[in-house]
Amino acid sequence: MRPVGRLVDGITVILLVAMCGATVTGVLDRFVLGVGLAWPEEVSRFLLIWVSLLAAAIAVRERKHFVVDVVGSLWGGPRLAARLDAVIRLVCFLFLLGVVGYGLQLSIVFHPQRSPALGLPMSVVYAAVPVSGALMLGYLARDAVRDRRGPRPSGD
Repeated sequence: MRPVGRLVDGITVILLVAMCGATVTGVLDRFVLGVGLAWPEEVSRFLLIWVSLLAAAIAVRERKHFVVDVVGSLWGGPRLAARLDAVIRLVCFLFLLGVVGYGLQLSIVFHPQRSPALGLPMSVVYAAVPVSGALMLGYLARDAVRDRRGPRPSGD
């Protein structure tokens, strides 16, 4: 999964830089040149969707997402915490299966619709949902296998 992670990181950085560039272009066009172009706002919005969802997948990969572990750490110790983690991972996995399925449906249904300024199929925007969901599913599955095998080696 490391090559996939590097690819996701690289794409996310490129999209973030492009989003910043489109935003700056929109601001300069509107307030410096006095021209109100529609495409920079649309590009920024679509890239924000992709960057946000890819960043969520990166957070799952790095285990840096929001976690509340009060129950396991206060009352049950490491054994209860590990069991709760497994249950939470299963619930997340099932939820993400739904996200991927529904995201695919959205992408298919909205493919004929075009964005106003760019004329892009809206499926390009909606595809961020199943792509990021599939990445998160892969990372959750990887973590489940690793946790089952034992502690992770350092540097991974």
